[in-house]
Amino acid sequence: MKKKIAFYSVAILLILAQIVFIVTMYNGTKQEFERLYKTFSVEQTAYTKFMFSIMDWWWILPFACALLVAWTIWRWPGKLAIVVLLLDMACLCALVCSPYSTIIKMGAVV
Repeated sequence: MKKKIAFYSVAILLILAQIVFIVTMYNGTKQEFERLYKTFSVEQTAYTKFMFSIMDWWWILPFACALLVAWTIWRWPGKLAIVVLLLDMACLCALVCSPYSTIIKMGAVV
């Protein structure tokens, strides 16, 4: 029972982090990043352009992760729980790295 509670807590925190990041990007942070890129005259990386172009579809990630978490709690194959947490973390990293890949490129150029 303790493992399920720990798994559920970590999974919910990862999903909430995804949702918070998506909401902040929708509320003007995307435009701030684009302004920052223009200020330093840096072209966006292909990854950043792609992620910003599909920004309306980002909401699928937290919902898919939540469904996987619910299914894992219902069935509870122990090793699948680790895979689901890793997938949640990978989704969060993909979202967070989308605007920062250009900034990392800027640091390598400067």
